[in-house]
Amino acid sequence: GHLEYDLELEPGADLGQVVISVEGAERLALDGQGSLLVHTPIGILRQPRPRSWYVGPEGERQPVNVHFRLLDESRYGFDLEGPPRPLALVVDPPIIWSTFLGGRWGGSVGEYIFGLETLPNGDVLVTGETSAPNFPTTPGAFDRSVEGLDAFVTRMSADGSSLVFSTVLGGIAGHSTSDSAAGLAVASDGSIIIAGRTGSTDFPVTQGALDTTLDGIDAFVTRLAPAGDQLIYSTYLGGSSLDDAFDVDVDPADRAVVVGRTISFDFPVSANAFDPTFNDVTGPFDGDGFVTYLSPNGDFVHYSSFLGGDGSDGAEAVVVDPAGTAVITGSAFSPDFPIRGLAFDSTHNGAFDAFLARVEPGLGTNALVLSTFYGGDNADSGRSIALGPDRSIVIAGQTASTDFPTTNNAYDRTLKGIESLFLVRFSASGEVRLSATLIGGSGDDQTRGGLVVDASNSPIVTGYTTSTDFPTTPGSFASQFLGSHTDSTLVRLSPAFDRLIYSTYLLGGDSDEWVFALDVDSLGVATVAGGVGTDSGFPVTEGAWDTSYNGFGDAFITRLALGPVLLFNGRPSGGSSVHFVLENAFPGEYGNEAQVLLSCSGTSGIPLPGGLDLPLTFDFCTAWSLAVAPALRATIDNTGIAKTPTITFPNNVPVGLTIHAAAVTWDPTIPRLVSVTCPLSVTAE
Repeated sequence: GHLEYDLELEPGADLGQVVISVEGAERLALDGQGSLLVHTPIGILRQPRPRSWYVGPEGERQPVNVHFRLLDESRYGFDLEGPPRPLALVVDPPIIWSTFLGGRWGGSVGEYIFGLETLPNGDVLVTGETSAPNFPTTPGAFDRSVEGLDAFVTRMSADGSSLVFSTVLGGIAGHSTSDSAAGLAVASDGSIIIAGRTGSTDFPVTQGALDTTLDGIDAFVTRLAPAGDQLIYSTYLGGSSLDDAFDVDVDPADRAVVVGRTISFDFPVSANAFDPTFNDVTGPFDGDGFVTYLSPNGDFVHYSSFLGGDGSDGAEAVVVDPAGTAVITGSAFSPDFPIRGLAFDSTHNGAFDAFLARVEPGLGTNALVLSTFYGGDNADSGRSIALGPDRSIVIAGQTASTDFPTTNNAYDRTLKGIESLFLVRFSASGEVRLSATLIGGSGDDQTRGGLVVDASNSPIVTGYTTSTDFPTTPGSFASQFLGSHTDSTLVRLSPAFDRLIYSTYLLGGDSDEWVFALDVDSLGVATVAGGVGTDSGFPVTEGAWDTSYNGFGDAFITRLALGPVLLFNGRPSGGSSVHFVLENAFPGEYGNEAQVLLSCSGTSGIPLPGGLDLPLTFDFCTAWSLAVAPALRATIDNTGIAKTPTITFPNNVPVGLTIHAAAVTWDPTIPRLVSVTCPLSVTAE
């Protein structure tokens, strides 16, 4: 539904000379917002007015206004406001859409999003917290009134322009913590399960639910109808003290599987729990982790157990495998945290260790089938967890340990700053560590809740950093630190954790922003969400639901294409060879192979398998390119592993000739072009 391209101009280049011709359009027009409307026989393609900026000497962005300029019925160009500057100019970043989500500030916080799911039709489901009395809700929603700090659930349309529904969930604040949702999952029938914590004595609970009375501060679990208009069930979950749910997933029987932390000795556990007794004896505000399977109707505990030792422990993230096993990560301060099975590490290493645990509820008192520490001599925390297509287990977190255990093939084995991100892959049983690496710069790098493993087994993780030297890759969205103090990051690693496929700073502006949630669809489109401190330079797109900053701590949702990147080494010269690699291509979007095609300016076309022909038309042509173009082809696959990736240039390459490269893919079953990456250009020496 979107056409995406970037224009990158060298310092001193004239944007006014850029002309784009649209083939197949009936006519071009501009609307009142400055968007370009391309009228076609099957509808209108709308391109919002481009966001643009100069790139300063230190890589900083200096925003500038650029407008579309119509030339005739099929051609358009661009107008630049103000006098040109001797700086590089970028027009239109690779953001599909970006929007704020919030109301005018009404308390100690505004809005933050902590959970996100992309639905099959592309809509985005998010949950979090708000204190804004005018938080946007929709007619017919379950609750439209914010009282204190409330949880919310919002479904945004796939194009980011409207709310499908939006509801708040909470009571009149009975405690300063009030109501906040942290975990989000979608059941098989499309109903929405959220989990978090509440201090409201009148939090909306349903008749017949497991627990309808607040005791201290409780966790809660709520199942909403798919339209967000009614409760299927809603219950407190906790004992007489503080209980907090951090994450939730759904098992094959449609049971909510909730993990978190509790300091309640009387937290509801089942009679056959693997640990029925509260363990923490070190202090009143430390606590145990917990794992709870709640019945599909929310009326009884199917299975529930403490998970911890005599110190402070918490279960922070859960994913349920196809067999119904809960796979959990978190942090353990307790040296006597329960270790089971063929643990990778049975010895507590430092202040906090990350941990991995597998719980099979059908085994009752033996349900904790595996549990292991993972960490070094300082604080290590497991923050998110995901399963690969081979059911391997990937944990993402953060570490301050200089001796954090990495594998020999790791992308990075050295802690460079205060904390670094880490990723660890275990076998499906959790008994074998396969890969482990650090990722970070010289500052503080953290993550919370943003981890996906794609169909090619590559992990994608988001975080936030104070590092101005966080590692980025060529072709990424932003290679420079953009925030005033904290900037968000997104990284895609190779399946072996030995190289970065894609790494970027994310959003920027002069403010701080924190990405807390991530999902990636089969087309390689990422949706991220979190909170932003101020509106200074934060990228929102025209036509999005909310383009105005609403107050301190506004939530945001941004959808961006991670896009393939074509990399190469060497320059063409007579008899020389150049090696090409396609990075960041997603199997769901592309065919099994891609072609790297080279031409000089103006090549009319190079034949592709399936009888396709790709026009690579740039400027005017020389006879040389037509003679040699059919030989200038390499074949690579989607993971960047080369098949025939090297192109050897003929001996008669003219010195100074500009040669263009593009990676193209096609559907091997249907002769049609699927994608073309952004072209690269090199000049023959």
